[in-house]
Amino acid sequence: MNQMLYRPGFLPPTQSLKTPYLGKLAICLPVVWRHCDDEDIPFNEHMPVLLAHGICHLLGYDHELDRDYLIMQKEETRILEEHLKYLS
Repeated sequence: MNQMLYRPGFLPPTQSLKTPYLGKLAICLPVVWRHCDDEDIPFNEHMPVLLAHGICHLLGYDHELDRDYLIMQKEETRILEEHLKYLS
């Protein structure tokens, strides 16, 4: 697989405009359910957060440094706000 570096928030080049592909998100639902139970977090509120977090990683964001964490958190919030628009 060809690993390319690109700036966070900007889509990398794709092979076809008809099928842009950023990568895969893998979420282990039993682990999420257990975490939600342990932390008393509603599953239906936590899953969108996990998806937004994964989408940010696919877009090149990272949270290794505090500065990068704040930038990524801002983008996660933006994604979640867009998600909420479609629910109302």
